Amino acid sequence: MRVAPGFRFSARHFVDGRRRRFGGDGAFHRGPVGLKAEIARGWEERNGQGATFADLPRVMTTGWAVSGTWLVTGDRKRNTIRPRHPVPPGLGAVELGVRYESVQVDDDGPAAGFAGAGDRARNILPMGDRVLTGGISWWPRQWMRFLGNVVVERFDDDLIVPEPGRRGNYTTLLGRLQLSLP
Repeated sequence: MRVAPGFRFSARHFVDGRRRRFGGDGAFHRGPVGLKAEIARGWEERNGQGATFADLPRVMTTGWAVSGTWLVTGDRKRNTIRPRHPVPPGLGAVELGVRYESVQVDDDGPAAGFAGAGDRARNILPMGDRVLTGGISWWPRQWMRFLGNVVVERFDDDLIVPEPGRRGNYTTLLGRLQLSLP
């Protein structure tokens, strides 16, 4: 599983058997305000994946996120943003957004013995990542959008981090230009 700067904080495990996933999401938009929540859960069987071809406990992944946006300029949300006052002579549309999310990876077996991060670990080392993102979007015209985000991440295990031994938050700055073709 990769995070914003491209770091892989959870190793892929050998799986064989059923993969089950479920999730749900909901969204609410009213005028310039938007709210969204989503959750997902997955289980992957590891039949015959042990060192002696024994069945291993299932890999469980759980993730959720909540987010909110506000069009500061009072424009309305639709499938796309159409600024009421495009540049020039107006300001365009400006939107602020915030998102908080979490993802956890573990197994559903007993927490006995050594917890490892390897492909065939019987007891998977629980790993998690929590992320807070704040951003701003500017639509000077309907077909053009500039985005900027600040992403602050915190990992559950100080050994499974982009810089081993470094505790605390990891911050990433992101920017993007988006053009839409009619």
